Amino acid sequence: GSDLAEFDNRSLDVLNQEILLRLQESGIAVLSSTRIGDRFALRASFTNHRTQDSDIRLIVQTILQIARDPNLL
Repeated sequence: GSDLAEFDNRSLDVLNQEILLRLQESGIAVLSSTRIGDRFALRASFTNHRTQDSDIRLIVQTILQIARDPNLL
């Protein structure tokens, strides 16, 4: 089963807000947030023409690393 099955929507919103904060504090990237329906979501906007695939991979890897932290919440 999915680990996410134990979270309700509100808990996932809080989790994503904490991931966003930690990502910003890491200095790796500054994402923004948005709402899709009533759900909190991370939002990435790439406007620098120098952005490379490796930059995006680093952001995703960092988000996953933060999400796997047993002390996240």
